[in-house]
Amino acid sequence: VRALPGGSPPMTSVLATYRAHPGRGDEVAALLAHYQRLVRMEPGCRYFGAARDPDDPDSFVLFEQYHSREALDSHVASAHYRDIAVGEIRPLLAERSVRLLEPL
Repeated sequence: VRALPGGSPPMTSVLATYRAHPGRGDEVAALLAHYQRLVRMEPGCRYFGAARDPDDPDSFVLFEQYHSREALDSHVASAHYRDIAVGEIRPLLAERSVRLLEPL
């Protein structure tokens, strides 16, 4: 892992886009609202935000920042990730893309 000036490892960011199956956007929005509260309580989470496209209510963008790659790995290993993100949200999605990003 490349270190930032001062020796700290770089934070890891995630940009995800979701497209719910037609007409399932309200269900996804409700689950994301609950899920983001849980993710924001993780010690390694620096920021988690989910937004919905007002012109396409089945379309969502998520932006996440974690203090390190290890913090992201802990997030992915969490019960709420497994139960809500994987178990409840993903089955409602027609499309999902995820990009891992590092700061410049």
